Amino acid sequence: IRDKYLLSKFLSHKLEEGFSVIPGKEYEELDFENLSFPMIAKKRNGRSSEGLCEIEDEDQLGFFCNKMWREEEKNYIFQRKIEGKVYTVDYFRGHGGLDRALVRKENLRTKNGAGVSVEILPEKGIERQCKRIAEALNLYGLVNFEWIYEEQEDCFYFLEINPRPSGGIGFSVLAGAPFVEEAVSFYLSEASERDADGEDAVTMRSETKPMADFPSQKPENTIRYGFYGKYYDDFYLS
Repeated sequence: IRDKYLLSKFLSHKLEEGFSVIPGKEYEELDFENLSFPMIAKKRNGRSSEGLCEIEDEDQLGFFCNKMWREEEKNYIFQRKIEGKVYTVDYFRGHGGLDRALVRKENLRTKNGAGVSVEILPEKGIERQCKRIAEALNLYGLVNFEWIYEEQEDCFYFLEINPRPSGGIGFSVLAGAPFVEEAVSFYLSEASERDADGEDAVTMRSETKPMADFPSQKPENTIRYGFYGKYYDDFYLS
């Protein structure tokens, strides 16, 4: 899932209407007679906006490509730039059909991609897409998804999956979602299975509970995590 180029191709036919990927092209695939600006250049396996560059015109593209070839760094893809608000989804998937998602719209975001003022939203469509993607990729554990909403097109564009908790997981904890407890239980269970050696082995396995067993879980038509629409400001965990 770190390879943004292959991931976008894999997901391009797996999303519902109103959701899409941003097609990425390698340098060799660019049509220099039909370029559209602005565009984004980023590393196929980059992390935390590593190496990301916004390109406004052909001159900047030429300068960037010369720099890329001079440094022998060819591991870049080029994408159309999408303007809009970023939505981060903390997502946990465990055994026995357990999965949980919480969507945050990032109203204020640092340059390296950390949301510092967020709004918790009941975006069922995004939650459903994250579940579909996790199942397609056979993902388990605690990860985070990023989407960007393009208002004129009324479309959520998939940005990336980070195979770790989001930097702002504390917002989800403040809103009442037990992601940390579920993740710890899941990973201890996985570790105990790997360490077990015969009947005499000491196990630390924690049973994964269905969602209904957690006190924070509410019916679908009521608030599930704190208050939807509540703003959380000035709280950031690096």
